[in-house]
Amino acid sequence: MNNTTSLSTGTSVTCPLCSSEEHQTLATRGRAAEDLHTVICTGCGLVFTSPIPTPEEVAEYYAKDYRLLYKGVAQPKLKHIHRAGTRALARLPLVEKYAQVGDRVLDVGSGGGEFVYLLKTRGYDAHGIEPDEGYGGFSIQEYGVDVQIGPFDISMFEPATLDLVTANHVVEHLRDPLSVFQGVLQGLRMGGHFIVEVPNVESLYHTPSNKWHFAHIFNFNSDTMENLGRRAGFDVVMTDLASKSQHVRTIFRKTTNAQPMQVSHENYHRVKNRLDSYSDWDHYASLMPAKRLWSSVSQTVHEKIVVDQSLTGKKILDNLYGTTAPEESVHRAA
Repeated sequence: MNNTTSLSTGTSVTCPLCSSEEHQTLATRGRAAEDLHTVICTGCGLVFTSPIPTPEEVAEYYAKDYRLLYKGVAQPKLKHIHRAGTRALARLPLVEKYAQVGDRVLDVGSGGGEFVYLLKTRGYDAHGIEPDEGYGGFSIQEYGVDVQIGPFDISMFEPATLDLVTANHVVEHLRDPLSVFQGVLQGLRMGGHFIVEVPNVESLYHTPSNKWHFAHIFNFNSDTMENLGRRAGFDVVMTDLASKSQHVRTIFRKTTNAQPMQVSHENYHRVKNRLDSYSDWDHYASLMPAKRLWSSVSQTVHEKIVVDQSLTGKKILDNLYGTTAPEESVHRAA
């Protein structure tokens, strides 16, 4: 059966990246066995949900439902704060490489505010944007950071006011990533950078039957992520396949001579062949399930040891970031 189709439903009948109308169905179910139509563009290899959810559906989902479904809470637990703070510290070196202390930095999708707070403690003029009311409100109240709560769109970005923008595991959630990229380009000063990290659609971290879900509207590899930036008008500085290809991290720069998109039909074959060559059986026969279990158990045990339930989120981050006296360090007997 030929499952290449010109889609006629939803809010987009063409590939949002290369405008091809030829897509091939990858799956009709999501990870929770829900109806979810996932396709791959045969022109450029971009993988996305079709039909693309409406702006109203996305706004409602991320304002109230996403964190409850994903974390089971409306505001972050202390263990979530410690976990996010640890990841924030891992992200800091890239900011230090591409921005100077005092620079205006914006974190798109700032979540519980841990990264914005870290940047603030390091002397950056740090700000955030977060659609989730619970997490965004918590970050403002707990850390006193400047976070705008609301959906992502181009109107968020005042022209040429930013030195650096970051988006960590956010772009895959956007219903119109090109518009947001164009907004970031508008908001950056000339020479400013945009640091983006997303899951890699070619990763073998998940079983094929557990790969697609409503929250990830778009699924990128290094080629499609770079071309998204180029189409918006960015120059590509570099792409790093972080965590052994589990994630794609790309650095973009605002210049006056950005290169155009370099769309290749070969990327479609690359992604499709990668997905077709890996089955659930291949996954369970590999070491990946054991590695994931070990990582999860180790993280849980570590958090139970170091997270003191009597402290506030701010105190946990202050100790983690080294912004309080040593005698206030966070420990609890196992």
